Amino acid sequence: MKKAMFVPIFLTLLLVNVASAQVEPTTTARKVYNLLETSSVLIFAYVITSVLVLKNKISRDIHRKIWNVALLISFLVVGVLGVLLIIRVNYGITIFQQFYTLYFHVEAGVTMVVITLLHVYGRYFTCLFGRGNKCKT
Repeated sequence: MKKAMFVPIFLTLLLVNVASAQVEPTTTARKVYNLLETSSVLIFAYVITSVLVLKNKISRDIHRKIWNVALLISFLVVGVLGVLLIIRVNYGITIFQQFYTLYFHVEAGVTMVVITLLHVYGRYFTCLFGRGNKCKT
């Protein structure tokens, strides 16, 4: 039950990003990245897992593992898509024809930045300014 808690979060993020992706690029339309949508979904998911920790539905360790795995996955997606973009630019080899590599690279980057900020907030700022006596050194 506890390990399956983060699966709906990732499915929600995937559905939000895939549903909002442009199906066909047009020359007149401007490409829009989903900064606010992605950020709000991630912050909402973080608040939900924090509330579940406060209600003792999941442990604090599970909460941290969920967000550490999310940070790792977003880092790997950004890295792999970045390498694919480098291959396309430097060598002219397009690996995925119908896949918007740059779009999902940026979306995964936004996800990684938001999760990193939540990670830094949860780990360091609460120790420095909030519950300093409960923090590990």
